[in-house]
Amino acid sequence: MFAEERWHGIAMAGLSTSDAEEILVQVWLLLEKHNVRSPEVAVKSFSEPLQLRLGFALKKDADLVRSELEDWVEKRGLRVH
Repeated sequence: MFAEERWHGIAMAGLSTSDAEEILVQVWLLLEKHNVRSPEVAVKSFSEPLQLRLGFALKKDADLVRSELEDWVEKRGLRVH
């Protein structure tokens, strides 16, 4: 789905459905707050645990969202790559 040479993104694995939903809500709040274009979203697996990938056109957008998510995901024991 993502062309690796142009993919700037965030990957998360081992997510419950609830975790994935909460992350997407947080990401979209950040996108609106910073006026960032919506990323491509890929979900791997149809059952838990889920893998979620968000692909941004610009590296600076991916870096911004990753940076802003760090505290939020850490408090929940999740990891962002």
